[in-house]
Amino acid sequence: MYPALFTTPGVRQFAEEIDAERQRQLTKFGEQHHPDIEPRDIPVVTHHYYASRADIWKQVNAERATPSTGGRCAACPGSASGPHTHTAWDGVLLEEVYEALAESEPAKLRAELVQVAAVCAAWIADIDSRTAAEEQPAAGQVSAPLPPELVSAILRDPDSPYYPSQITVVCDHCGAEDTSDYMVREDMTPTERLGVARKHLVTKGWEHDAKVGDDFCPVHASTSAAECAACRTAFDPADSRHDGRARYGLTDHCRRCVDRCHEGGAEHVCLICDPARYGGQGS
Repeated sequence: MYPALFTTPGVRQFAEEIDAERQRQLTKFGEQHHPDIEPRDIPVVTHHYYASRADIWKQVNAERATPSTGGRCAACPGSASGPHTHTAWDGVLLEEVYEALAESEPAKLRAELVQVAAVCAAWIADIDSRTAAEEQPAAGQVSAPLPPELVSAILRDPDSPYYPSQITVVCDHCGAEDTSDYMVREDMTPTERLGVARKHLVTKGWEHDAKVGDDFCPVHASTSAAECAACRTAFDPADSRHDGRARYGLTDHCRRCVDRCHEGGAEHVCLICDPARYGGQGS
């Protein structure tokens, strides 16, 4: 099998640091096996409490994400620029943590814990971005997740048809490039391999015009819709947080609404996940 390939900048380092910490934990404590919640508690009561805390933080985060001025905003760095948001990592993480603790089914708990880990990775990446000393890539450029020498050193599994290939997609408007490593097969045509990259880049705001075959970076992608079809809030391309107001890929929905849709339980339906009922467009 191949070593894990990460396309999100910073995730590889995060994974390596987590692995090192797990080794320290295993050395100190050995393998640990504990119940998910205090066994003396009444499960339904405990999970209900955590669910209520998750709801509180969801409301706090919704309020923080709403542009405002006045009151405590006077002390904000962006107060002079008019209405602004106040989203902070503490609220984002606590909402995810309490949502995980509220789950009683192992599969759902595991899925929520993955989201917690993803938020931790994003927070760490943000911290690193504030203190990074190395030169940042030029505007419109995305550095390769894996250096070429590392990719060339990866040993292929003789029983698997897949192997890592570095693919570059160029914006046909400004020439901006995105170079990343993708798993492809030998029998894939160049067009099919490029399609693998294009499918991933859509989640990063890129657009592919199938009629003429052109690719466009997030800056020059089509913006036919000016507001989210779900919440009717104007798209903000600069707000690219996981629950921000930027457009989610090429859908007609903002990242916040898609994030909330994906968090829904088995009974959840909305115009994003059930367009037939609500007349929306699927994400």
